[in-house]
Formats: sequence, structure tokens, C-alpha cells
Amino acid sequence: MSYFGIARDTAELERAFALRREVFCDEQGVSPEVEFDELDGGATHLVGVRDEQDDGLIATCRLLLDELPTCKLGRMAVASSARRSGAGRRLMDTAETEARARGASEILLRSQRQAEPFYASCWFQPEGETFLEENIPHVLMRKAIRRD
Repeated sequence: MSYFGIARDTAELERAFALRREVFCDEQGVSPEVEFDELDGGATHLVGVRDEQDDGLIATCRLLLDELPTCKLGRMAVASSARRSGAGRRLMDTAETEARARGASEILLRSQRQAEPFYASCWFQPEGETFLEENIPHVLMRKAIRRD
């Protein structure tokens, strides 16, 4: 049985941070001092767990909700073994549901250019010019959240 939602305890949050370290620091060369910042403490951390029996945490992201009605989504990482499996899409759906429940009417994110097609498939629209973060090309993307 899988779980996609808010990190349920400190151990799950630590596994989410380990996944971020693996994806951003080890794979992409982002420094840990940049990856882990002061915003983590006030963020809502979401996780995707493939099998609760083996603690298979496969995806994570954080939501920053202090500038409502805009929610900022960031630090999205999917384990290499789970990419192209639907885990990223399921985590994005979970993030949108959580942001809506907290009163957000839009989600803003800073996408790596290589991930732009994924976010576009989730109905995010690019804005502005390419910019660099940690020498990785990024673009600002935004999505209005439907109010049901």
C-alpha cells in the first residue's frame, strides 16, 4: 500500500531530506548549504512512499504557504528508481490538494529547464526568461488552482 501526503514523523522527514540530498547534491552537484535552508523549518513537507512495509520513500517536495494566496512549491525530488512511474504526478496532485485546502489559489515554482515538460504536463505555464540557480538553468512556472 502506498502513501502520498504530509510527512508523518521525523523519520519520514529525514528520509525525505536524504532523497533530496541524493537527487540534488549527489546527482546534480548542488551544495548541501544551498539545498537545505532556513525555509525547511516552516515548510509543509510532502512525501510519496511506495510500500509502507519497506519504508520505500520515492518522492518529496515542500510547500511554502506564508504568502497566500500563492503557494510556493520547491525541492521536488523523485528517486531514480521511481522516475517515469507516475510518482511525480501523484505527488503534484497531492501538493495541489494540500495547497487548495490551505487556501492557496495558485502554485508558483522554479523549474529546472530539463523538468519543464513534466510541469507543463501538470498544467504549469512558464513565465519570463531562463535564469541560473547553482549553474542549473531554471524557469519560473505558475498554475492557477481550481476551486471546486
